[in-house]
Amino acid sequence: MIREQIQAQEHKECLDCQNWQLKYEGLERQMETLKTERDQLQKQIQQDEATLERDQSIKTNKQLVERGSILEKKVRDLEKRGAEWKIEKDKDARWRRGLEGVVKDWKVCLKELNLTAAVGDDPSPEFLVGLETILSTQILKLKREMEDLKRALHDSRKVHTTLEREHTACLQRYILEMEKKEAQSTVAKEHLAELIETAERSRRDREKALEEVRHITRDKTMVEDGLRRVLRQKEEEIVDLTMKSNEQIKSLREQYDNDRMRLQQKVDELSNSKVELQVEIGRLMRDKRAAEFELDSVTKGIEAKRRDFVLDLSLGAGKSDGGISVYGR
Repeated sequence: MIREQIQAQEHKECLDCQNWQLKYEGLERQMETLKTERDQLQKQIQQDEATLERDQSIKTNKQLVERGSILEKKVRDLEKRGAEWKIEKDKDARWRRGLEGVVKDWKVCLKELNLTAAVGDDPSPEFLVGLETILSTQILKLKREMEDLKRALHDSRKVHTTLEREHTACLQRYILEMEKKEAQSTVAKEHLAELIETAERSRRDREKALEEVRHITRDKTMVEDGLRRVLRQKEEEIVDLTMKSNEQIKSLREQYDNDRMRLQQKVDELSNSKVELQVEIGRLMRDKRAAEFELDSVTKGIEAKRRDFVLDLSLGAGKSDGGISVYGR
């Protein structure tokens, strides 16, 4: 009974130790899982941040380079057209200055003509022919120069209008590009704000995970301390129980040895009694057989005597019937 109680107690303590060990191993596995998830989360956050920053920087740089190239090309075109327009303007100014010289010559001719008319009312035919030839030549020259100047002025105005229109269009496109760039910059800022918010959430999640890891670490430490205390307590209880069990086993062994010796003595006594009983039984059997033989002899003697007695009775029947009747009763 005591041995069964000891075995049951040891089995219960083993089950408790196994349960504590399983809980401890479960906490360790949970701890390792959380550490792995934390490391993966940190790596993923770093990779995402680096990838987003790199992609955003590359994309922004490419867009800026492309837009800068386009704007630089447009600026070069505008500078080139401005230089051409300046050349045309200088050419127009030169035409104007040349026209002013022709006008001055024409005015001089008119003055000479007026002076000649004032000199005499009847000039010579040669003078008139020469004067007419000079005036015709000057007038034709002036007409050609005026037509050239008109065409040049018209072309210059057309070029100026075209350049002004193209400059206005380029300026509008530049303004649109800047507005588009500003809108994209706003979108990029919003996206960057979202990335910062995502990174902040990731940081908070990471801090939360770290806090959970620290909490689990504290729980694990507490469980380890409790398990160590329980193990020490169980070891002490096992030592005490072992000592008590050894003492009880020793006492039981001594009692068993004493009982065994006592029983052995009883067995020896019973063996001796058995021998004596066997001897007594042999003697009694011999006595029985002798008694049976004697009984058989007595029975035979009684039977012989009875026959003799019956015979005697038969012989004396005629003498006394009453006596026989009395004997018979």
